[in-house]
Parts: sequence; C-alpha cells; structure tokens
Amino acid sequence: MKKIVSITFLLSLIILTMCSQSQKIIYQFNGEDTPYFRDWLLCGPFPNCPDCDPMDYKHDERCKGFYTDYLESIGGEQDVLPQNTTEINLLDLGIKRSWFHYHSETDKIPFNSIFEPNDMVVAYAFCQVNSNNQQKAILSLGSNDGIKVFLNGEKIHENHPLDGRWLQKDNDYVPINLKEGVNNFLFKVDEGTGDFGLVVRLLNYDSTKTAIRNNLENPSALKCRQRLRQRRKEKKNILNP
Repeated sequence: MKKIVSITFLLSLIILTMCSQSQKIIYQFNGEDTPYFRDWLLCGPFPNCPDCDPMDYKHDERCKGFYTDYLESIGGEQDVLPQNTTEINLLDLGIKRSWFHYHSETDKIPFNSIFEPNDMVVAYAFCQVNSNNQQKAILSLGSNDGIKVFLNGEKIHENHPLDGRWLQKDNDYVPINLKEGVNNFLFKVDEGTGDFGLVVRLLNYDSTKTAIRNNLENPSALKCRQRLRQRRKEKKNILNP
C-alpha cells in the first residue's frame, strides 16, 4: 500500500513539475489523500477595508474588498484562468498587479511574507487539479482570515468569521465534486491585521467522512476540541484586548 501511495505521489510531483514549467500549477488527484499544496499562482494585494480602524476591526460588510471582484478584467473570480505574469490593471484605484508562481517551503502559504502591504487587504491563489475520473473529494483548508473558494466556475465555500481566525490546517472540510480532467480552483483570502495565509489539500471522501463521524461520536474528543477552541479564543482576547 505504501509503495502505491509513493508512486502516486511521485507521479503528482512529475506532473506538477512539467506544468510549472509551462506556467500552470496542476496537481493530480486519484482518490487518495494528497500532501498540502505548496505551489501556487498568486496575485495581490488588493484593498479590503482601508478605512477600518486596525484596533477595532471586524470582518463584516465593511470588508468591501472581500465582496469586490477584482478579477473582472480577466474573466472574473468565477471564471478566471490566469497564467504566470497575467496582469490586472485597476485604473480607478491606481493598482497594477501580476500573477506569479510561488513555491512555499512550508505547508502553510505565508501571505504576510509574500505581499506588501499585508494588513486590511485581500489576495488570490489559483491552482488546477487533474482528476482521473469524476469523483467526490473533501477539500480541506485553513485560512487567515476569511475565505471564498470557486471550483469550475461556481462558488463552493465561503467562511468570513466576524473576529477572524488563526491560520490552522484542516479548519474547513468542504465536500466537492471533481469532474474528470482538469478542475480549476480559485481561493480568495481576506486579512485584517497580523497573520495572513492559506493551507490546502484534498482528502479521500469516504475515509474522511468516516473519520469525522467517529470524532463526532466520541464525547471526549468533542470536549477536548471545545477546550482547545476556548483556549485559542482566550489567547486571542489577550493579544487583542
């Protein structure tokens, strides 16, 4: 079994390398859990809430950037198919940005180290996944702060916590349907202040669903997770009184 997984992972790396050289980021999904995605096409930053007070900031309707489609000139957030160096010119805002390839040394993509400015902004990440057949999968992701996800022209996920959140692996589990062939993923992440980033992988649908069900049926695991969430909330309140 380990040999099969290793071969699948090696093939994914070969496909990713070949496609990166042709200015595309394509991962392979054959139904098995993937590593976290470390290669992306990125674009940003764009204004989110430039008039907001960083000391009293909430992720609400004032985050105009989160609800603004900055990609209209190249197909819009739903249908964009960027390549390396694809340009975006927002003449009314005096902003010019280009898509670029980024390889991360860590599973978490450190937007706060990539983009400048990196407070009160939004940024985009794009990749493609080649599926060996039509199949279900679980999109497992984490973001700091809010996130929108588009798959093949449809918005499939949105999470915009009022108080933001930490960048953690596997925060959101999103059931998705992959078509056979190439699938297009666009991620839009918004940021208040502090940490800023994204972490993504794909998981086997059936085994992940079973694992989630088992965790929900385990009261001690639920209490542990609730205590952990409470400690994180208390820590955030201390850092942001």
